[in-house]
Amino acid sequence: MSFADENDLDEADIVISPGAKLGKRTKPAKPATKQSDDKFIDLNLPPISNIGDLFVVLVDKALELGLENVLTNTMKAAFPLNVATIFSGTEAPLIALQQISNALEKRGMPPIQVNHLFSTEIDPVKQGYIERNFHPKLLFRDARDFIPRDSKTHKITATTAYGAVVEIPRVIDILIAGFVCKDLSSLNTNKKTLKDGGESSDTWKALYSFVKEFRPSVVLVENVKSNKTTWIEVTQLWEDIGYECSWHICDSKNYGLPQTRQRMYMVAINKELYGKGVKKAADDWQTTMMALARQCSSPFEAWLPEDLSRQHDYANLISETDWVLCKLRYERMRLVDRLGMKHPVSQYNENGSVCPPDFANRKFYLSQSSRVYDCIDVAQLLGALAGRDSLYKMAVWDVSQNADRFKTRLGILPAITPNGCDFVSNQQTALTGSQLLVLQGMPFDKLLLANETPKELQDLAGNAMSTPVIGASLLSALIHCSKAFHKKAGKGVSSCHTSLVQRAKLVTPKLMKHETLKSSGFIKLDMKKLVQDAKSSTQLCACEDLKDISKSPVQVCKECGHTACSDCSGNPLHVYDETIPRNTRCPPTDFIQNWRPQFPARLTFNNFPSLLEEQIVTGRDRTPDEHWRKFAQRVAEANLNSEHFSISKFVRLDNLWKVIYVSAKATLELHIEKEVEWRLFVRCPMALPGNNPIRKSLEQPVARGFVEDSLLEPKWELFLPEIQTYPLLISASSSEKTSSWRNRLGLPDFRNETVPNHLDVKSSKGQTAEHGLVGQYTLLPDCGTAMCSLYKKSSEPPTYLFLDCDPIGHGDLDSFVFSHDVRRVPYGSSRVSLARLDCSWRPWAIESNSESRVNATIPGSWVASDIHLNADVPDIHISLPPAGSIVSESSRGDCSQMVTMLNVQLQELLDTHEFSAYSWALEKAKLLPSFPQWQEFHETTCTTRNCECAPPFPRILWSVNEKFEASAHEDRKPAAQFERAVKTRPNVFVINASANSKGTEINVAANVSVLQHCARSRILGRFNSCSEMWRLVTDHVEPAFKKFPKLHLRSNSTDTPHRGPRRMKLELTETQKKSLTWMEKQEFGIPLTVEEIEEEIHAELGWRLEVRASTTITLRGGVLADLPSFGKTVTTIALIQNEIEKKDSSAILEENVKLSSGLPDLIDVAATLIVCPDHIAKQWAEEFERFLDEDQYEQYKVLLIMKHGDLERLTIKDMQHARLVIVSWKVLAHASYISDLAQFAALPEPAATKGRAYDAWLDYAVEVVPARLKELRDTGVAEFKKNTVDTLEMRLQEADFQAVVPIKIGHGSAYQTYDPANPTSYGKRTAKPIPRAKYNQKARTQPTASADWTLFPTPLLQLFRFNRVVVDEYHYLYAELDHYPTYAAVKKINAHKRWVLSGTPALNNFSDVNQIATLLGVKIGRDVWDSSNSTPLEKRLASDQTAVEKFMSRTQIMSYQWHEARHMKAQSFLDSFVRQNAPSLEHIDCTEVLRAVELGIAHKIVYLELSQHLTSLRMQIKKQKAAKKSKTKSKSASHRDTRFEMSLRNSETAEEALITSALEFIIEAGDSGLAALTEIRREQIEETKVEIFKLMKQANGVQAFLSTKSKTGEGIYSVLKELLNAKRGLGDGDSALAVSKLLREAKGRQTVSTVRTEAEATAHLKILSEEIFSASQELTTRMRSYRFIESIQRYLSTLSDGQANPEEIICSSPTCPKSTSPMVLIDNCGHMVCKVCLSKRGDKESCVHKGCDVPVQANNLITISDIGLRMNDMNEKSFGKKLDDVCKLINDIPDEDQCIVFVPNEAAVTTLEDVFVHHRISHHHKSALLAETIHDFQNNKNSKKMKKVLILTLGGVEASGVNLTNANHIIFLSPHLAESQYEYDSQMAQAVARSRRFGQEKKVFIYHFAALRTIDVDILEKRHRRVDGIQEMGSPIQLPGDILSQRFKTKLVRNARGHMALVPIAWLADDAKRAAMDVQENMSFTSLISFSDRYEYDDE
Repeated sequence: MSFADENDLDEADIVISPGAKLGKRTKPAKPATKQSDDKFIDLNLPPISNIGDLFVVLVDKALELGLENVLTNTMKAAFPLNVATIFSGTEAPLIALQQISNALEKRGMPPIQVNHLFSTEIDPVKQGYIERNFHPKLLFRDARDFIPRDSKTHKITATTAYGAVVEIPRVIDILIAGFVCKDLSSLNTNKKTLKDGGESSDTWKALYSFVKEFRPSVVLVENVKSNKTTWIEVTQLWEDIGYECSWHICDSKNYGLPQTRQRMYMVAINKELYGKGVKKAADDWQTTMMALARQCSSPFEAWLPEDLSRQHDYANLISETDWVLCKLRYERMRLVDRLGMKHPVSQYNENGSVCPPDFANRKFYLSQSSRVYDCIDVAQLLGALAGRDSLYKMAVWDVSQNADRFKTRLGILPAITPNGCDFVSNQQTALTGSQLLVLQGMPFDKLLLANETPKELQDLAGNAMSTPVIGASLLSALIHCSKAFHKKAGKGVSSCHTSLVQRAKLVTPKLMKHETLKSSGFIKLDMKKLVQDAKSSTQLCACEDLKDISKSPVQVCKECGHTACSDCSGNPLHVYDETIPRNTRCPPTDFIQNWRPQFPARLTFNNFPSLLEEQIVTGRDRTPDEHWRKFAQRVAEANLNSEHFSISKFVRLDNLWKVIYVSAKATLELHIEKEVEWRLFVRCPMALPGNNPIRKSLEQPVARGFVEDSLLEPKWELFLPEIQTYPLLISASSSEKTSSWRNRLGLPDFRNETVPNHLDVKSSKGQTAEHGLVGQYTLLPDCGTAMCSLYKKSSEPPTYLFLDCDPIGHGDLDSFVFSHDVRRVPYGSSRVSLARLDCSWRPWAIESNSESRVNATIPGSWVASDIHLNADVPDIHISLPPAGSIVSESSRGDCSQMVTMLNVQLQELLDTHEFSAYSWALEKAKLLPSFPQWQEFHETTCTTRNCECAPPFPRILWSVNEKFEASAHEDRKPAAQFERAVKTRPNVFVINASANSKGTEINVAANVSVLQHCARSRILGRFNSCSEMWRLVTDHVEPAFKKFPKLHLRSNSTDTPHRGPRRMKLELTETQKKSLTWMEKQEFGIPLTVEEIEEEIHAELGWRLEVRASTTITLRGGVLADLPSFGKTVTTIALIQNEIEKKDSSAILEENVKLSSGLPDLIDVAATLIVCPDHIAKQWAEEFERFLDEDQYEQYKVLLIMKHGDLERLTIKDMQHARLVIVSWKVLAHASYISDLAQFAALPEPAATKGRAYDAWLDYAVEVVPARLKELRDTGVAEFKKNTVDTLEMRLQEADFQAVVPIKIGHGSAYQTYDPANPTSYGKRTAKPIPRAKYNQKARTQPTASADWTLFPTPLLQLFRFNRVVVDEYHYLYAELDHYPTYAAVKKINAHKRWVLSGTPALNNFSDVNQIATLLGVKIGRDVWDSSNSTPLEKRLASDQTAVEKFMSRTQIMSYQWHEARHMKAQSFLDSFVRQNAPSLEHIDCTEVLRAVELGIAHKIVYLELSQHLTSLRMQIKKQKAAKKSKTKSKSASHRDTRFEMSLRNSETAEEALITSALEFIIEAGDSGLAALTEIRREQIEETKVEIFKLMKQANGVQAFLSTKSKTGEGIYSVLKELLNAKRGLGDGDSALAVSKLLREAKGRQTVSTVRTEAEATAHLKILSEEIFSASQELTTRMRSYRFIESIQRYLSTLSDGQANPEEIICSSPTCPKSTSPMVLIDNCGHMVCKVCLSKRGDKESCVHKGCDVPVQANNLITISDIGLRMNDMNEKSFGKKLDDVCKLINDIPDEDQCIVFVPNEAAVTTLEDVFVHHRISHHHKSALLAETIHDFQNNKNSKKMKKVLILTLGGVEASGVNLTNANHIIFLSPHLAESQYEYDSQMAQAVARSRRFGQEKKVFIYHFAALRTIDVDILEKRHRRVDGIQEMGSPIQLPGDILSQRFKTKLVRNARGHMALVPIAWLADDAKRAAMDVQENMSFTSLISFSDRYEYDDE
């Protein structure tokens, strides 16, 4: 929950009064009717809804208050103003200065000259925002750098965001700061003063220290309101350092913004610089601040641009919040205010489901907790009591707070905070971060945002100053403080955006192509095609927002035409009968791209008449009145016949496209829906108040044109505002009535309120104007509108009668309207209505058999007019380069030159100040200079590796603290050079527009060379050469984001089989031969183009300029991603063997030496190095021995290095003689190996062995190895060891060494004197050095002083350049951090050929492919990712970034197309270097068996209980932290948490907990599971009652203690007792009675309290109240569980021959007619109900049992036969039916066969071991000695010692790679819970391949166990895709014999005789196959849970 603003706490808050008595309602807040009140929107003022207009008003006031005089006299010598900001955030002060300048220019005055000296911001997100938008000369990283370390030092330098250390500017006129406010907030329970330390204190000290040292002229400060004492103290502190201070509390809504935001603004004036009168100046500043106030006059929705997305992605809820106290508050509100128990908005159900209104942001709802749902529902019910439907009112509720704190100020926001959640009731979503920035006064259209997440944008907004308020502060300072400003001689810039960018010289190519776009060029549009395309691309559901197309089919209501997708529909119900499939829709961006170029760029009117012309007025019913004349006058003032309407934008709305043309005084809109219609709107003069009738009338179009065949030849009609009022007679046309809206909401006071089903509307006088209104109207109660008030008259088009709400008006003033349009209308748009009824009329007030006389007001009438609309585009003369080569030649690679890409001239004088004013002239011309194909660069004048515009990134230095934690940072000096270069880089696009008497010229130029140099620098940073190309796309649009196509892998099907001779014992398959052919071809070398693309986008032009720098390298090798069992190992062996057959070692070395030119000098060896997991290292050696002849194997001289000791026994010579080296992963990760490498390289050990720090150390070590190796060769072993000590000492003396390499050097208490005898100990902590393994030293070669250098022991792999390196199961290397040293080392091991093996490579995105590429020795692109949606790998990479790198990642925005191109590059890499083949295992006989298990009834009930609970938590679990329990909860609460955690059995996810629950259920011998469970629940109920009673006595004791302290003890405990006595709050009559009884029994009884103070007692009583309520809720749950079991027991007791006797089953409804209707169980409450009683419910959402408040929906009903009841009286101990069946299966397996059991998780291993021990089944399980375990399982054939079963974890590394053909039975204990389909398929294939693989000689049996009606079946049906079916062993089901061509999802089915099978859904779609299988219809065995976001499921 966030800190709200202290101004949120005022008299309007609804709070629970401690002394409130039952039945006394909370006083509702008064409606916002007093518009003059400063708390509300003032409609008496002209409405202002954009920041530019607001600043014009502010500046006009300021000019009157003295600004004009100051600007023209006092401040001339002070320009430019030196401005700096600290804690800069959004830089609202700079925006305000820019807006002030813009407003001055509009008034014909010169702008304010500003020199922006620096900004200061610590947050990388905000740093990136500031750099992109404001380009400060300096951007300091941390204001706390300004604090001197001691009082004697003077801080003159600070670190910039680029990492440079620079001098801080001194001459500052205005310093603006808003230091951290959190510690000062009145809502902070740990509030601190500025003297108490903390973040506020530190940041205040930074500001204060800076001002004290640098003495700026004026300081402006903003902070929270806090308390008066704080600011008085601050005033004194300013006084102490010579500053005069004044402060004022300002509210943003008093300065034009619709936001209640009270903040303290302060000025501090330098007394020395100002001189006399400084006190008066400070006081005058405050007075002027007050005078500049201007109340807000428009609601917040008017401020939000319509093209700003109102929805964004929300992550689903991670875990439910603990909201017991909040629930208690809400329950009391529902009781006292008589709100009922319903959830009308969210439709939240206790099972966790939610169904918000179909126009709501569903993603927002799914991201929220049930507390928020209740909050929204309570607020809606409170509004209904007050007479308003909040779904149609512009209320904002900060749902991070509770409902009793919501305001009723319509149209005004509460204070925007970083952590708040401002929910808009009539939009049913929270305001996004972008919207909140707008509502803080940011000009959003001018801001450049990058990849900020919604949370980051909200943080920007929440911490920002309100722009108009800081603007008022600045204006006041300019007026009264200018005397203190420094005098300057130079001239400044006229903008606060003081860019250092160099200006490039404009070059126009000599050979330009010239052409003219003729004015007659408009082509008649195909209107039918336009309507068709518009219909297929328009917004049909709220989830589609601006650019998206719904993933689900769209449904159409036949009654009202409303549309919503199937995911969002359901609230309201509507009457859907038509469906629009997704494949018939087209993206809205395509519609715009296709149609916008066809529309005329500019339009004009001819013959537009005056509305007072005689021919128009004549014949009207009435003569024009005053209103009509004023309306006509305004239309005449618009002079529409002389206005030019320029095309502006396409707007996508609900079932509607708008094409908008704008002019200075009017707007022309083309509405495209079923019909096409022009609508002309005249703008209202700004000076008219918001409540002026003319303004209201001008919301209607003044003219409309109905288009038929020609766009420009519509039939026009004029609107005449002849307002007329006629009486209508309205009555109920039948006696049929239905529940009213308030009745349906469940409000107790309106339970008898009804509305007529039919209305009869008659004319009282028969006027023709009313004829369209009269008739019979039918209520559509399920079609929405305000208060569910929609009536429909069947006509063409249909006429509707409904309540049309003013979103900011009082509900009593809303009136019913007649209209053809029932869509929701955004604020600022008007509904075209036929008539409006008097606001007093309501249909629920109609009495039977009576007729109401109601006045209907008709707003005006329409008359035909002969208006002409014309395309008005003059001849446009354009010049552009005829070819890309011309551009290339003109640029010459010189970034100081820009090339003209487009020149436009027209003989018309245009306004050239704003791009929007002349953009229409470029509408068609801008598409012409298109060069979509890559263009070559020609001669260049800049050939340096790094041009000044593209500097190299500064090198990384390292710091290591006493804990040996390494941190990276940039080298300061190069960072300063880098910063300067980036800031002075020329712009890529420049548009120059000029106008003179001859006309207008627009020149668009591009600096292609800048992007060329940037792209080149990225490539030349890694390679020696590159080439560049460029292209220009002129129709760029940013499409709606959609996932890129899944990365896929090719096979070797098109390769020819290998024909060469192979001396191998086993012949390869044909597919393996093809793979071998490809591998040999790869080793000859395959070219790879590595490229980097730089781009620049001009959004307004729609241009995207790209430059691609590329270089081509040769890779030898690739990736074998063959599916498990294919034989990657044998193919690799064949590759190695084939080479050895052809070449001996010397030939290989000779060949490789030719490839080593220019490479580091290492030891070339002919060996192949294989690096693999520990448990398959020995298997690799055995496979070589198995496939090769004995003499071949001996020739290979195989070295198997399983542990570091094995390596220590070897020498360099051993490596030189070997042809094959097999190394276990753990060798490279061992501390001893790293220590030996450090010793060889003469380095201290690394500070870390993970992440970037280890990479840096390893890079350095590898870099120095060649020199050290040369030294070894030259000096011999002994001398080399001696020199090692000297070299290390020398390096440690180098100043640069420790900065460049993150080494382990201890400081302080960790420091240890360097010991030359043990150089690797240098810098280690003395307490615990890294352990070295002890090995037999006798086995290790002991070289003499004169020994050959090749006898050097422990031959580290980094010393060699191998012929080939093979990395097996690579993806596990970087998946686990423990393997990181191996992963890093493998990438650095040198080899001429590199191979990577994995059957399950990670292929999520580009980053995954990039990681694969690094193992082959190259990166195919730089690291760029979306921080809001990154993979675990990307998060790990991001965590290693320096502060500068994080900042830089925020400064550049890459387009969707750029990311798409990278994705395609990744696919291209896979196509060239990766192959995946499927195994051909037809020769291995295999049978797959389905083992469907029907759980015992008791087991099933326990599973259902857990499933219901987890579903209510929306499949999210949050484990309690033990440390927190003791502090915040009592022992009882901790026990409850423990019980819940025990039920989860340490599961990480809810899905995993359900799998475990379905697996095990222990029943002791002789027990009946159901009876035992019943007894357990009975005992639990009694335990909970005892616990509640105990807590009540404790609470009574604390309350008694408080009463002795003169406290009444009233508060939350009194509220709780009030609720429990009233039997409310628990939702269950039985539990409410039980708790109420306990409360009565506890009265007067108490436990003596141990609390000592009032504060402690109050806090403890609150905790006890929470625990009593929680325990009462737990009692409710347990009683419902008991009831559920009892209902099943009753059902079982009625069974006769397997059939239930319905007469003996009792329905829970007290009014049940005792019919024989089928019975169902309600899962939430356990009540049994017949379907007759269900259908007769008056309230369709409630349980039939009296006193049960559980909402009941279709998904809450369980047909008992679907539970699968199975009695389970046990003769022996049972572990659950599934485990019992598994044991029986294993015992039935022949003695000579072995079995692998794959378990779902680690917890199941322990469970299964206990079961196997009980059943005496011999087994192995995964252990620390995995390799030894597997070896024993493979080879131990001793009948007494042989293990029958090997237990492995499905998906673990131990299940990969190993050959277990000795086992021929595979049991999947549970379906595999994988996070993606790819993971499921690959890991299941890995598991099966352990046994079913080449070498298997037995028939393989695979068993799939699944418990029916549990998550097991859900997973199988979602994940297990097949081309055929499987069934139970011996099942008679006749499965179809044909094999499908592709894999389909499967479904579990049962035939008429009860046999089960798992079959592809494609079979079930075939009636013949379904009939052959005799499958029962509509039979489901799933549990129907909804999986959490963690698990992806395809929509295929």
